[in-house]
Amino acid sequence: NIYLNNGKVKGNTASVDGGGIYVSKGDVTYKDGEEQSIVVSGNTAANGAGIYIKDGNLHMANGKITGNIINGIGNGGGIYIENGDFTIESGEVSGNTLTSGQGAGVYIVGSGGKGNFTMNGGEIKENVTSGNDGGGVYINGGNFTLNRGSITGNSATEGGGVYLNNGNFSLVTGEISGNIASGNGGGVYLVGEDCEYRLKNGSITGNEAENGGGVYLANGSFILADNRNDTGSISENSASESGGGIYIAGEGDFTMNGGTVMRNSSTGNNGGGIFLNGGNFTLNYGNISSNTSEQMGGGVYLYGGTFL
Repeated sequence: NIYLNNGKVKGNTASVDGGGIYVSKGDVTYKDGEEQSIVVSGNTAANGAGIYIKDGNLHMANGKITGNIINGIGNGGGIYIENGDFTIESGEVSGNTLTSGQGAGVYIVGSGGKGNFTMNGGEIKENVTSGNDGGGVYINGGNFTLNRGSITGNSATEGGGVYLNNGNFSLVTGEISGNIASGNGGGVYLVGEDCEYRLKNGSITGNEAENGGGVYLANGSFILADNRNDTGSISENSASESGGGIYIAGEGDFTMNGGTVMRNSSTGNNGGGIFLNGGNFTLNYGNISSNTSEQMGGGVYLYGGTFL
């Protein structure tokens, strides 16, 4: 086990994994303290430039994982977790970069109930992958629970804030904001038959993409609000083409039980609030309002699929 109480892990290089720290079958704990003085920064590797953990756990109560770099093809600019668990209470994962890979901030791969990311506070911000997916977080077959905290100002080709591939994502409270995708899914991109995303009381706001400024649902399921008392919101997102708030493609299923989709915009095409291009949209309760489209379907545009 590694306990990080104070100091820096800075400017180290690994040709394969774990530029700053590599842990196999162990735990890394950031101790809580008054000063945010633990820094893992400026490290480089092929995967997990800051920290790489295999079959272990990372508990981050405070500190920074910042400015770590992967120059070639690789994943996890800040953190790479393989079949382990990552819990963040406060602190930040920021300014990590990938030239061509996935998960500039955090990359988690899991199976059989392993590979879990729980965010109870803190920030994942300003991480960049210039050639691939998941600017802030990339989940590959794992589970992500956002209880509090923010994912903001990250950028990628697909999934500027979060990219979820065959896993589960629950946004209880917290914010995904100001993220950018040059392709689809400015805030969140979801793909995979076993993929499920639940937005309960948090917000997805101010994100940008070509399609699906807030959320792009390729397949799997997206549930907005468990009941009419939940206050989850998708607001003020924009798409340069279609689906300012939400874009539903292929075999995706979107169910709205409450919450709001409002003040989103599609500046180049259709579906200011929601664009449905295949899949299913079930509206049980909630509010779709004040969205705008350059062409057709200010609130909802149905191109294919089913709207109930």
